[in-house]
Amino acid sequence: MPVYKVLRGWKGEIGDVVEFEQLPKEAKEYVYEIEKIARLPVSIISVGPRREQTIIREDQHEW
Repeated sequence: MPVYKVLRGWKGEIGDVVEFEQLPKEAKEYVYEIEKIARLPVSIISVGPRREQTIIREDQHEW
């Protein structure tokens, strides 16, 4: 049986964000929740369709 979890969204464009710390609080919480569920660190985050719109996380959040 599927389990659904509702998370808060964020307003505004994040396509120009180049560092994880610059993401809105809600976007970071979304990533943290994925890490918690998967029990794996998220090291690559896409914030848009272009190659340069990719965040590579060096220091991982502890889940």
